[in-house]
Amino acid sequence: MKLKPKLILGFLSAALLLLLSPYFLFPGVISNVSIASQIVGIIIVLASLSLFSFMINKALKPLNILEKEASLLAEGTFRFSEKVKSHDELKNIEESLNKISNSWKNTLEEKSKEVESTQEHMRDTFNRLSQAITTVFNQEELLTLILDIAKEELQLNRVLLYLMKDKSNEIDFQIGRGLGPDTDDYYEKNWTDEAFKAAKNPRTMSGKASEIFPLLSSKSSEKDKNLVITFPIVIKNNVSGVILGEREETKGDFSDKDIELLNTLGNQTAIALENAQLYKKNQMLAITDGLTNLHNHYFFQKRLSEELRRADRYTLHLALLMIDIDHFKKYNDTYGHPAGDIVLKDMAKIFMKNTRATDFTARYGGEEFTIILPETNNDGAMLIAERIFNDVRKHGFPGKNSRSKVKMTISMGISYYPREETTAAELIKKADQKLYQAKKSGRDQIVT
Repeated sequence: MKLKPKLILGFLSAALLLLLSPYFLFPGVISNVSIASQIVGIIIVLASLSLFSFMINKALKPLNILEKEASLLAEGTFRFSEKVKSHDELKNIEESLNKISNSWKNTLEEKSKEVESTQEHMRDTFNRLSQAITTVFNQEELLTLILDIAKEELQLNRVLLYLMKDKSNEIDFQIGRGLGPDTDDYYEKNWTDEAFKAAKNPRTMSGKASEIFPLLSSKSSEKDKNLVITFPIVIKNNVSGVILGEREETKGDFSDKDIELLNTLGNQTAIALENAQLYKKNQMLAITDGLTNLHNHYFFQKRLSEELRRADRYTLHLALLMIDIDHFKKYNDTYGHPAGDIVLKDMAKIFMKNTRATDFTARYGGEEFTIILPETNNDGAMLIAERIFNDVRKHGFPGKNSRSKVKMTISMGISYYPREETTAAELIKKADQKLYQAKKSGRDQIVT
């Protein structure tokens, strides 16, 4: 707020007008005054104006400094180069501005440190999660880690994960944290329409637990005060599951930051599930016969060695069945290889139907199959073998057309542990010899 040149020029013009106006208004009187006196008068007026200008600028300088400081403060600058040299009210105003400046500066520095600390913490969290996703392929272990992070970061009382059943509207409870002893309550299928919408639609919602998920409600009034938030697990544009979190209402509503974190965790969960499923699929491909879905020859050898070690350690019985489809080559030549593939698949189903969960069925190669019967003696092995043998005889296999059915038979050889052999190779050799004996003796029989 300085005195402008135009303002000074205006003062000078007014002064000259003031000095010259008497010549026009009172020429007779002015003529009697000496020129020297007139010049002195002009000098006095100009000096007065200069003094007046100096005093005005000096008085306004503190205001100019305060105006500049206020502008710098508004722009976010908290250090001032000039100081007000005064001890009056203006100095007090400047001191107040300095206090405000220092307070804002300290607050911003604290907030910046908080934001930086939060960002660093989140980076560490997601680095830990990303590393786990790329190195850990156990689905339960990955999901537990994700739920632990959600529970910790969002101060959740409990957090649960549900997966959609394939080609159905049902949701299966998979895993949870902070559940307490009554875990069975979380398997409840009686979800409200809103709950299903939350599970099926890629969105996040929050609200009171009792209003959204009856499975989170109980006779206790405290649980009704809790808030619940859900976020979907989307794999290849399909909602494959939902993660559900719950916390006390006293901790406040879920913020935008919370929802952003949950959505990120939902995406990470989808990646973890997809990786785990892909890993499991690749594992299955490595040990499974692609046509029959039975275990393959490689995995059979591995499993037989394991079962023999267990039988030897605990003094258990074990039986090995070697099975061959009679006249299979002739059948293929007559009805074609596609029909032959159906025969192999049907045989696999018959074997699986007549064996126990602890038994191990594999395709040995071509039209040969093998079945490991752990903890099974001679009588038990013969019982299972005869059941399979009879079911194959009863079954109708593809003929020349969809209406005609063909009957087929199998030959079977059985070896036992510990009655005969002690190693996997010897046990296989003995069962194969008995299978050969069955085929040589006319097929359609069991040799033990």
